[in-house]
Amino acid sequence: MLVMSGSDRDKLLRLVNTNGAPFHGSQISRMPPLGQDFIDHVSRLITAQRPDLAPVDAATLLQAFESFGHRPQFFMKALGQALSPLSGLQGVRFEQAVLQAAKACQPSDEAQIESDYLALKPMEVGPRRGRGA
Repeated sequence: MLVMSGSDRDKLLRLVNTNGAPFHGSQISRMPPLGQDFIDHVSRLITAQRPDLAPVDAATLLQAFESFGHRPQFFMKALGQALSPLSGLQGVRFEQAVLQAAKACQPSDEAQIESDYLALKPMEVGPRRGRGA
């Protein structure tokens, strides 16, 4: 059995869909996205390593994680930056800094999605709904 994870389903599909794909014929199962359990785990780690930051505002961290599209790589990067002694945070809790980073990324994420969509060929977009096609 092979277990892989990733947030880019298209890239995973390329590994199994064609005859030349390295894992041709394998099936892909969608896993539930990370959520509250992941945030609770991260909160416990922060509390254990930095007791001075307790209690951790897990609700704000969950909101930030959701704003990052449940993508742990971006969440953990923002969290690491907020917890860094070089972050220069003054008068702001680290949870709020992570949430602000997540909200700052949303416009660029939306622009990237629009750019990716506009770059598709008509055949890749599929039939337009509501126009008789």
